[in-house]
Amino acid sequence: MSGRRSQVLSRLATLRGVPGVVAVTLTGLLGALLYVAPEVVAPVAAAAATTTPTGLLTAPDEASARASAKLSGQRVQVDSELTGSSTTYVNPDGTVTTDSFAGPIRVPQPDGSWADVDTTLVMAKDGSVAPKMHPAGLVLAAAGGTAATQRPIASMGSGASSVQWLWTGPLPTPTLAGDTATYPNVQAGVDLVLKATRTGLEQSFVLRTKPTGPLSFSLPIKVGSGLTVGASDNGNLEFKSKDGKVVGSSGQPVMWDSQVDPNSGEHVRQLSMTPVLGKPSASTLPFSLVPDATFLADPATKYPVTVDPSVTLYRTSTPSSRAATPPTSPARRTSSSATTVRATWPGRSSRSTPRA
Repeated sequence: MSGRRSQVLSRLATLRGVPGVVAVTLTGLLGALLYVAPEVVAPVAAAAATTTPTGLLTAPDEASARASAKLSGQRVQVDSELTGSSTTYVNPDGTVTTDSFAGPIRVPQPDGSWADVDTTLVMAKDGSVAPKMHPAGLVLAAAGGTAATQRPIASMGSGASSVQWLWTGPLPTPTLAGDTATYPNVQAGVDLVLKATRTGLEQSFVLRTKPTGPLSFSLPIKVGSGLTVGASDNGNLEFKSKDGKVVGSSGQPVMWDSQVDPNSGEHVRQLSMTPVLGKPSASTLPFSLVPDATFLADPATKYPVTVDPSVTLYRTSTPSSRAATPPTSPARRTSSSATTVRATWPGRSSRSTPRA
């Protein structure tokens, strides 16, 4: 027995200090016994929620959000479920809510974080103008140029996915007000107004007084090698990727005068326009607008008159509260509007994808 005991003690000395090994010595009729315990992996604790400056609780994943929501009695944002146009929360009762928006509300950053969309325009040192944070990287032109100079007045995207609107002639220094840049007197009595939107850009020409002669506005469109631009079936512009997917569009231009219905807020006198498209080159489509001369000359027309073509370069799918409901679990609450779809259900989240 003493020889066997010596062997065990010797072996214990050898194992002492080895991680994951527990040595147990038993004496008596069984002599000695060596027991090696299996490695035990401790369960991973849920990460603690953090609080944003606005008081919103956030957690890195759904498991952590569930634990925090239950403990705090508040809904908790799930950071891993964020997209450019939706936000997912876990509620204190264990249900999951996804708010989907009809356009981007945040922009992914190179470090993997998100930044909120901010269409407030600021002027750079070189005189160019851009929103503080824009999904399509919108940049507006600086002042300068000559009567023969053609250059981009507005650009979105980059490289093969870029879109530029070209302007020929000098440009004055724009006046900035929030998301709007106004270039005064680009033609006699005409201001060019560019407005940054979450889904792209709105362009308009504002005629302050009745023109004395024919009027037209030329804005050729240049696209990168990864895009094509042309007329859709309804005559409006469409931007497509090389695989034929529509990635942007321009609605039918409209012109209206300054009269507004006091009840609806709608413009009383407005007229749809048809853009004039020239023969496209490899990358540029001639595009111009000719305001209706009869509308402009009508004594009933009250100036200023606005000519408005807008462009959307952010497309998702159609808003639908039905799409936001998981097929295996009925929504406990669903509400929708023109801009937001909200759905709440038990279990894991799913999201709708509204279109701007």
